[in-house]
Amino acid sequence: MVFAVGAVTLGGSSLEQIRGQSTQNIQMPCANGSASQRQEAVDSLGERITIEIFGPPGAGKTTLARAVAADLALHGLAVRLAISARPEESGAGRRSALASRLSKLGGAVSQIIWSDSVTEALLQLMPLLHWSASLRRRRYIAGLARLASVDGLLVQDQGYLCAIAGLALDSKRSDDRVLARALDVVPLPNIAVRLCVSPDISGIRLGQRHAKQGFAARALERPPADTKGLDDIFAAIYAKLQKRNLCVLQVSGRDQNDLESAVALITTTALALGQARRLARSHGAILP
Repeated sequence: MVFAVGAVTLGGSSLEQIRGQSTQNIQMPCANGSASQRQEAVDSLGERITIEIFGPPGAGKTTLARAVAADLALHGLAVRLAISARPEESGAGRRSALASRLSKLGGAVSQIIWSDSVTEALLQLMPLLHWSASLRRRRYIAGLARLASVDGLLVQDQGYLCAIAGLALDSKRSDDRVLARALDVVPLPNIAVRLCVSPDISGIRLGQRHAKQGFAARALERPPADTKGLDDIFAAIYAKLQKRNLCVLQVSGRDQNDLESAVALITTTALALGQARRLARSHGAILP
């Protein structure tokens, strides 16, 4: 897994496509306040803050992450978007896509020489037997550590929560004790968003994705049969995050209407968090 990271920019014609009509009836934090109040809420989110969308393959995480980042940008926020990049889906030919994946595997080998403490802790807690799977996971998690070290507002579709779920499934270590320890190890997102979709819908989406891929690329993808097991693990992670009193949301990725509602809810929550941080600082307190 590799991440495409960049700032979010919008064309004027994409406004309604991104936000949707469902946002028109939602009261945004400070929406009726003065310009300075709105700016203060925006400025409060300028620190290091992460919104992670997690869920099984085919749920629509990348689509939702793009839409959320674009909507936050419309509110004047400087947003970094980190999404999983698949060369086949970006229009690259199959040969160039395979070359890209082989290059990534070579990069994973270099991670043996250097790795951060979070990566090592997770792989020790949930070890993988196959060397190639271990290399790919090491590269993926080490990339997350680099993303987490930069200040600013980050929206991502494949963060530490997805990494924990994947490791738990592949290592067959998904009991409550192991998941709790894994959550203790990683830097948790400020806003965690569980994206739910029925297996039938995710199966159709995965089929469409695989149709664009060559044999080698499909071999590196997680099989659709894993979706149920992953979703059970995500449900357990979601419950544990709730018990930790973190900001956790659950949204549906069924269709376009659900997407628009999810974008509105996540944006509202992010701006509300900014307003709460501003009020806490005014009283000498600090919110996570």
